[in-house]
Amino acid sequence: MKTNARTLALISLTALAAHSTALTPEAEANYGTQSLGTAADDQVMVMVRAGGDYDMSMHSVPDTDMYCSGYVSEAPDAVISVPANAQSQIYFATYSGDDSTLVVMDPNGKIYCNDDADGRGLNAGVEMPVVPGDYSVWVGIHYPGDYPETAVRVAYTSPMMAQKPGVSLAIDWEAEPTFEHYTLAAGFGPNPIELELIAGGTDTVPSSIGSSCYGNIYGAAPDVTVEYSGVGALHFSATSDSDLTLVIRSPDDVWYCNDDYEGLNPGLSIESAAAGRYAVWVGTYGDDEPDAVLQISEVSPFQSAAGSRRKGN
Repeated sequence: MKTNARTLALISLTALAAHSTALTPEAEANYGTQSLGTAADDQVMVMVRAGGDYDMSMHSVPDTDMYCSGYVSEAPDAVISVPANAQSQIYFATYSGDDSTLVVMDPNGKIYCNDDADGRGLNAGVEMPVVPGDYSVWVGIHYPGDYPETAVRVAYTSPMMAQKPGVSLAIDWEAEPTFEHYTLAAGFGPNPIELELIAGGTDTVPSSIGSSCYGNIYGAAPDVTVEYSGVGALHFSATSDSDLTLVIRSPDDVWYCNDDYEGLNPGLSIESAAAGRYAVWVGTYGDDEPDAVLQISEVSPFQSAAGSRRKGN
């Protein structure tokens, strides 16, 4: 639900208190506290369940068209601790298959709110000057009783800088992963590994990496990375109610892609998998960003290898 093209509010804690706010930033965070470093490329990813019983739309700012929106919990979903001598700007962004909203309170008690950040579809995002200390983060949803899984990225680089849908981009396979990093050796367990994540993104997979590489992803960082030291094959697959794609870069600079291996779900096998770092994206054909499950296994669920294979330059 797009309520305003630029629904970005900056409100003081005292202004919220005047509206009998039920936000309790001093409460223990629902999903814990994490620390952000000082380097320009540092980032933190937190998985939360968005939503709650408290209606943030009560907190419109008098004499302006800015307001907060969405239902949130009273306690913060997460607290992010930022040290002194960090970068100058900090960015908070949601990644979800639902219409998420975002509320962030900085260490000085100022509140920043957003719904539908420019260039990010139904995902929310806010940016602000860095103030050393603890930032309280709430992730909202527009309907009470709905609690979708949502990823929150906190970084000094902006996710709003991503190119618009339909525009190819250079994929950064060296960036820290959005959802998870695995270090795997031969015989790893559980087998398969299963990871819930949010598929898709606002960037079109560039055809330059392979003629069979398709879909929309967030190219600024892999969804998942795997540091592999085993011998033999690695098998990747993803499932969802939506039409998914897979894009993988291997440590020997080969791109593997697949679409619709089984129904609308992708899957591929990398025989004689090279040791090193694999960068994995789960894409979508549409503009949606659905919940998906990625599987990684040494035991093939396929009869033969599938997908496009192209050596990088």
